[in-house]
Amino acid sequence: MKKRASILLCAAVTILLSACSKKNSTINNNGSMAGTTDVSASVTPTPNQVLDLTKWKLSVPIDANGGNTGAATTISNTNLLNGYSSSYFYVLDSPYTNIVRFWCPANGATTSPGNGSDHPRTELIETPLLWYTQDQTGISGETIGGRLNGQISVKQFSDTADIIVGQIHGGGTVASSYPFVMLHVKDDSVFAVVKGDTVGNANTLKYTLLRNYTLGSKITFSIVDSTNNKLYFTASSSGATGPGSWNTPVPSKWNTVQVRFSAGNYLQDHQPGAASSVGSKVNAYYYTIIH
Repeated sequence: MKKRASILLCAAVTILLSACSKKNSTINNNGSMAGTTDVSASVTPTPNQVLDLTKWKLSVPIDANGGNTGAATTISNTNLLNGYSSSYFYVLDSPYTNIVRFWCPANGATTSPGNGSDHPRTELIETPLLWYTQDQTGISGETIGGRLNGQISVKQFSDTADIIVGQIHGGGTVASSYPFVMLHVKDDSVFAVVKGDTVGNANTLKYTLLRNYTLGSKITFSIVDSTNNKLYFTASSSGATGPGSWNTPVPSKWNTVQVRFSAGNYLQDHQPGAASSVGSKVNAYYYTIIH
């Protein structure tokens, strides 16, 4: 009798524990089990899982030796698509895992120290495509024009409070150091700059798209090189004022120059001796390129 009672007691306990387990593991509407821990939900994604990086490579402000005196490092498209992440380019922690942070310190390495740009950047660079603003005589199959759409927010400025967040830049062996079109966020304004020539500042145009920008607010923008010989810009941000759009003819000096898009956090400041906390932070929500 004692043995039988013991068996019945164990069976009752087993049934009770099973019932409790089932109660605490009911299936939610989203298909997950209540009362259990979803380990995958706590894993922070990599930038390529948040942004479409299929058309980009990345420049980061650190040299090959891990310092800031040599040329900045380029992260290939292959490495980006394989999940590259670093302190300069990473996905924010939960619950903000739909945002990629571009961090650029003022003491960072530059792309061509002493020979070109004197400013550090954490910036996506269109690859491998190079394109033209106009149809090229004698060249077949070339790509003409393009559109860059993006949504970002500036979370921190460096001392100059000036960041380039989008560009059309010269490309190829001839024009790789030529800036063409730049979209700036400076203090509380968003403005476009169009260089009238491939060298120098002759006939450079500047147009303010937004005023009263609030640090941390999202900016939705577009830069378009159309096939009708015009450049188009749009920018919007909650609470900001200003026209929000502008267009201007493509300067003739750029008609035969190969170009490409760039986007991210191009710091208009360089302080080699600055503290490591001095720099700019840009959050990116999406970028798209259309040709």
